[in-house]
Amino acid sequence: MRTLQRRLAETGVSYTDLVQHTRFEAAAKMLGNPATQILDISNELGYEDPSNFARAFQRIAGVRPNEYRKNHYIM
Repeated sequence: MRTLQRRLAETGVSYTDLVQHTRFEAAAKMLGNPATQILDISNELGYEDPSNFARAFQRIAGVRPNEYRKNHYIM
């Protein structure tokens, strides 16, 4: 783990940033399926609380997951 952190630091990326962006990309993809509940996405990505997921998602996307889904997938 420490070697990974050092290598990421060499490229200017932190481990935390990598995890957050990976989770965001997975969530954005999962939001494309309207049958998948946001609570299920939160649980699938390892968040203990859906509100933590919503805040983390909003930090990157600028909108909450339900707004993102509405703006990107539902016509």
